[in-house]
Amino acid sequence: MTAIAAQIPFELFEPEAPSLDNYLMGENEEAVALLRGIASGQSPHQAVTLWGGPATGKTHLLSAAVSTAQRAGRNSLFLSSHSQPAVDPFTDLDLLAADDVQSLDETGQTWLFTAFNHVIARGGIVLAAADAPPMQLSAVRDDLRTRLGSGVVTEIRAVPQDALAPLLLDHALQRGVGISEEVLTYILSHSQRDVSHLCQLIGGIDRYSLSLKRPITVPLVRGYFAQQLSLRR
Repeated sequence: MTAIAAQIPFELFEPEAPSLDNYLMGENEEAVALLRGIASGQSPHQAVTLWGGPATGKTHLLSAAVSTAQRAGRNSLFLSSHSQPAVDPFTDLDLLAADDVQSLDETGQTWLFTAFNHVIARGGIVLAAADAPPMQLSAVRDDLRTRLGSGVVTEIRAVPQDALAPLLLDHALQRGVGISEEVLTYILSHSQRDVSHLCQLIGGIDRYSLSLKRPITVPLVRGYFAQQLSLRR
């Protein structure tokens, strides 16, 4: 690690936390608007399921909705298929977000079904994400599929690869991030083309450049990537 990097807080090398503002919407404006209402407690819908392919940012959107709701003082929980639920299913929640529902094991599905009914009964909101519409989730128990399909079901559309660079440039411009096509080409050639990851990455690079008081150039981005690797070893 260089002397300069040693003086920079570790978190500056981390991508930005998911938010509804740093999500690259593409054709998903209505879905993002729906989630803003859910996070603020202003949505008329109690059950919402997002579905779409990989790298469309479903996890980003659920995480962002939960963090936004928590900042507003609403009792919210994010449930991942990769870990067991940390609370009782009868916990009073204003917002329950369940990610990768199609990958939940039997225990996770039982917990979600019970929690779903409890949250809805007390006027809360259940937000779920899956890789297909609820009724096509063959690995999910019938009663849970029915619950997931009982509310609003919205597809999250992938950003076409040929539209990714222009949208990212526009996204950066709207956030006041000075980034050139040359730099963006370098980033795209050295990163996974996951919409959520790229948006958070650009935010992290922006904070890094501000901390060094240097413009965002290919050498700066190259240094950012190098420091990310060294800090994780």
